[in-house]
Amino acid sequence: MDPFRKAYRELAEKQGQPKFNLALHKCRSLIGPMCGQSVETAVDNGCHDAMTAVRGLKHHPSDISRHQMSEIIKGELLNKGYDRHYIHHHLHTITNYAECIHKAQTIASNFVHLAENGCKRRSIRAIKIVRYTLPFIKNLLEAIPDLKIVWVVRDPRAVAHSRANPKEKAYSREDKERLGRETMNCLRRTCEKYQLDWSVKDELFRDFSDAMKLTKFEEFVRDPVECVSGIYAHIGEDPPHNVEQFIHTHMLNGSDDGRHWGNVRLNPGEGAHKWRSLVSPELSIQMTTYCLDVLRMMSYPP
Repeated sequence: MDPFRKAYRELAEKQGQPKFNLALHKCRSLIGPMCGQSVETAVDNGCHDAMTAVRGLKHHPSDISRHQMSEIIKGELLNKGYDRHYIHHHLHTITNYAECIHKAQTIASNFVHLAENGCKRRSIRAIKIVRYTLPFIKNLLEAIPDLKIVWVVRDPRAVAHSRANPKEKAYSREDKERLGRETMNCLRRTCEKYQLDWSVKDELFRDFSDAMKLTKFEEFVRDPVECVSGIYAHIGEDPPHNVEQFIHTHMLNGSDDGRHWGNVRLNPGEGAHKWRSLVSPELSIQMTTYCLDVLRMMSYPP
């Protein structure tokens, strides 16, 4: 491990990360009663709009008084159509949340600064973004001329199964029915996202052909060395001399203990198709029937 990674890991694990996680947990507990325990409750209570109002503060919380901060948040919520009764009822909680988030961000800055300095010394800077829809990519590509996008997709049925709580074993009939419903809900959201992505895919790959690369997860687990080599070629860099050794050590022959590299798959097909063995035949048919058009669109077999 190079000195930067070692220093950053030590700082993040021993100083910054635990404190930051604790601070975030405290912030979430402040707004938790307002947001509720379900997505439906959070939407009904305007939780997302409230947090958006906090993130949209034009002034740094330390530069203005609490009263000024409350007035700014109130204005943001009024612009979103919330009535004064709702704002009066929740404003104290939202302002507390804003102050708490500021403190958490201050804690994070202690080790984020080190990461930024380290990134500036690297010729390749990469970031992993999950659940980011393709229509937003165009703005990034226009703003950052040398940006390269590696767009990784996966069979939507496998994605849905993974997100629905993959490590929970359903023994009772009620548990199986509940996990089946959760899997189908995840599948609906996943298919909607892929349909949205595919609606702009051809345009992006036409207008930004040098910047865009599509990679299937299944191709990666089948031949990670070839896939990674293709990614390096896409960004215009030669693979490091030890990249093949790294993949064989940590992915193909490593220890799947979950502490460092939880992607060890001695059988390449396991990562691509294991979901089929973990759902009932009835649920598998239901999933395939629901997203058949999306599977065809993405060239996945039913």
